[in-house]
This record gives sequence, structure tokens and C-alpha cells, in this order.
Amino acid sequence: MRVDPRQLSDDELDALILTLDPLTTRASNGRPDPDEDILRELGVGTATSVAPHVAPRRARSARSGRRRARALMTATIATMAMFVGVILVWPALAPAPALAMTPQPLILSGSASSLDQEIDMAQVRLRAATGPDTAQRHSHSVGWYLQMDHLPSGQTSALISPEVYDLQWNADLSGRGITRAGVPYWASDGTSAPASTDGPAPGTILVDTKFPPGGLDAFVAEPPGDSAEDLFDFLRAHWSALAQKPTASDIISATTNAFAQWTLTNQQQSEVLDLLRDAPGAKVEGVAKDRSGREVVVLSADDADNPNFKNLLLISTNTGRIVGEESVRLTPLGDLPIGAVISYTLWDTE
Repeated sequence: MRVDPRQLSDDELDALILTLDPLTTRASNGRPDPDEDILRELGVGTATSVAPHVAPRRARSARSGRRRARALMTATIATMAMFVGVILVWPALAPAPALAMTPQPLILSGSASSLDQEIDMAQVRLRAATGPDTAQRHSHSVGWYLQMDHLPSGQTSALISPEVYDLQWNADLSGRGITRAGVPYWASDGTSAPASTDGPAPGTILVDTKFPPGGLDAFVAEPPGDSAEDLFDFLRAHWSALAQKPTASDIISATTNAFAQWTLTNQQQSEVLDLLRDAPGAKVEGVAKDRSGREVVVLSADDADNPNFKNLLLISTNTGRIVGEESVRLTPLGDLPIGAVISYTLWDTE
């Protein structure tokens, strides 16, 4: 069974979690109806299963929802989007003082700078840093998305298994997407998992998809220009809610979808930051180290679709580029506490 955790009430999702069977892989009971607008999945699998990729975040309009739901039913979008990591459940191999099912939240230090100041500083860094000369039909990401098996209280520890995804594609919509196993680590403290675990070794190819001409379902086939209008139109193609009055959450969601297929220039990223600045709802959370150890400024916005979540956007303090995003719960749910990390994606890790 595959459902979208953002489309269920807390009570419904809590009941689902408590009834999951960790000993078997549940077969899917069918693909979502396109009109249901179900685009992000909560996967259920055993410790050795490979989870499918998660489709891009859904936009609020029915038209966009139908398009993305249709895309979910194709093999193309399944390999383009933000990556799904698999939570593996193992008997406790080391003392664990508390049950940990998701990655530890980012450790934030205070920032006295305003949103305007942080964006201004990022744009200065973007002008000084090297970057691609033109937008690239290429995406490289390290990502993880929550999958949950029932965890007997106090008896298990969750293993976080990120996946590394490379997508290269062409103007004729041909290309290739390869998903590889990342380096697994324990949720409780972030330490590397022992080599004796049964999961795939880091670097193992999990999915290798070749797209014939016309086979890739791209949101936008041609690279954007460098103006604010160009970038707004480019992001709107990836998130139709921007056709209305966009919020900061909408900008972050559109950026996440766009970065699943494109690598933008520094100037184009600067324009994206200006769009974020002008949209209501963004704030500065502080400075942190991201999942790959890079120092980042963390911006946040409450999710425009679901008040139980907030979205984080990570901006490198070195280059000024947008290098990651995360989704975090704002309310508790069963064993998931406030602040639980539901997903993350990192870019520019090559």
C-alpha cells in the first residue's frame, strides 16, 4: 500500500503506522487515481526492499495534480524525482537510549541576520563563486524519504539508507537516470552502519533507466533565461500554485521539483532567491551543518498545503548556492515527535 502522508489526517496516518507489518513486504493495492492528486508516497517495505522514488511535491491546483499523478504512473517520473531512502529495521546492535526512526534534526546556531541580509550575502557569494555557464539538463542528488516499519518500542534501531541519483538528459527528452545506494547510518546518532548489514553496498546500482527520445516527462524542455520573469515562469511550470500569489513554501516546492531535473547557473539561483525574498512566509532559522558536513544558512517556511509540516531550504555559506531542502513535522504523530525529519535532498555534492 502506498499513500501520501500529507493527504491523510494525523489519526489516519497514526492508525496506518500502528498496523504496519515489519516482516513482509505489502503488495501495492493499485496505482493512485490521477484525480486524487496523490504525489508523495509513504512506502512500506522490509529491510531488504528497495523503495520506489517519490514523485515531485504536488501543486494545489487540480490541473497540476492530475498531470503529476499521471507522471507518477510512468517509469520516467519515478526516476527523476527526489529520492526515497529506505529505513531498515535491525535488532539493536548497540545501546540505544531512545527509539530513533528518522535522521536527527539539523543543529542550528543563532543568526542575527534578517532574511534580506542573508539573501544579500548569498547573492554576493554567488557572484564570486564559480558555477555552470548555462543551465544544465542534469541533476545529481543525495536524498532520503521516510519509510516506516512498525518498530517495537525499545527493541529496534532505524538505519537510514540514502540514495544517490544522477539524471542526464537531452533536448529530445532522451537520457539516463541511475540510482545508487548511498552510505547508510544510524538514525540515533548519525554514525555509519556496520559493513555486516544486509543492505546493498554503497555505490551499488539500484535502478538504471534509459529514456528514448521523447521518453522523459520533463516539466520544461528548454533552459530558462536569466531574468526574474524567466525564472518565475520556469518555476511556475514546476509548481502551478505560483500562478496565484505564491508563498515562500510554494517557491521552495517549485525549486525542489525543478532541481530534480536541472542544475541552474549562479545568476539563475540568485533570481530564485529574490523570488523567495518577495514571497511571504520565509524566515531565517540559523546556521547549521548539512547532511554532507557543509555549512549552510537554513531558511524555513510553513508548508502551504499542510500545517503539520514546514519546509527548509539550505544555502551554502561558501558559494551562496541552494544546496539542499528538508521537510520537518510541526506536530507529533505517534512515535514521531515535533521536529521529526520526514525527508531531505542534497544538491551540489559532486
